[in-house]
Amino acid sequence: MKYLVKIFIFSSLLFGALNVQAQVTGVQYAILYNSETQLLNCYIYIDEGKANGIRDRVQFNAQYSLLIPTGAQINIESSFMPLIDNQKFLGIKPVQWNISSSLISPEVIPEFDLYGLTPTLAPAGFYNNLEKGDLVKIFSISIEGDGVDVNQVRLFDNDLDPHSHDKGMKNGDFSNGFTMGGYHQLYTGIKIINQEEANYTSLDKEK
Repeated sequence: MKYLVKIFIFSSLLFGALNVQAQVTGVQYAILYNSETQLLNCYIYIDEGKANGIRDRVQFNAQYSLLIPTGAQINIESSFMPLIDNQKFLGIKPVQWNISSSLISPEVIPEFDLYGLTPTLAPAGFYNNLEKGDLVKIFSISIEGDGVDVNQVRLFDNDLDPHSHDKGMKNGDFSNGFTMGGYHQLYTGIKIINQEEANYTSLDKEK
């Protein structure tokens, strides 16, 4: 009996360790303007871990926040990832990302407008297999306006940019956050990328 208990404990610990290893544990955000399409592409970068199982690849809550020069108009032109009905890598239709919150020229940072973008969670979306180093394009946006410099568009910095209690923020929380496969926060910061890196996203890899 003691032998069986030891086997059970060992198996449980082994399964738990393998399960942790199969999870993405760190995700960064990256953006890059494409001068040919004149669109700003938005990505997630897998900073740590990997995901192969169905549960580990499902999209949970996320917020992807951008600072846009004030007065510019933005529109989500295309969504790419995650995919609906992609449990067995057969998905074609992407989950839609939407502008869920915005704040125009808050007093604390009047030169920018703040936008928070979030994914639709029903029906559920699933990523393809992921591993450390993967760069996944999730949506693209257009930015229009007289004299707008797209090079000034940037990701919200959770450490340096205004918090909800700052002057003019109206209790708006634009902190970036990302969860997948559960409710544990995976977002670890901003990733700087170049066009060469962006040419090799997980969308082009085998599933």
